[in-house]
Amino acid sequence: MKTLLFLLLCSSAHAEEFRLKYKLNGVTLEILQEASNRIEAEELASQKCFDFYKVQRPFSSDYWITVIDHCANPNSRELGQQ
Repeated sequence: MKTLLFLLLCSSAHAEEFRLKYKLNGVTLEILQEASNRIEAEELASQKCFDFYKVQRPFSSDYWITVIDHCANPNSRELGQQ
């Protein structure tokens, strides 16, 4: 009975919209992500961030590391030229 109650409570959680901002090399990306909490929103938006910034510049291992780090930390400081 406790398990059923827990499942009902989890399934009744409503989604919220989270605004996540990323800025890299002067290029701003703002994602409105629907999720049940901030952590989930950041996880879902991080892939969108990566997909967006990966086409902005040719391959460079330093740039990829910067993009991955940046997309994992939304609303953070602007990262300069890499």
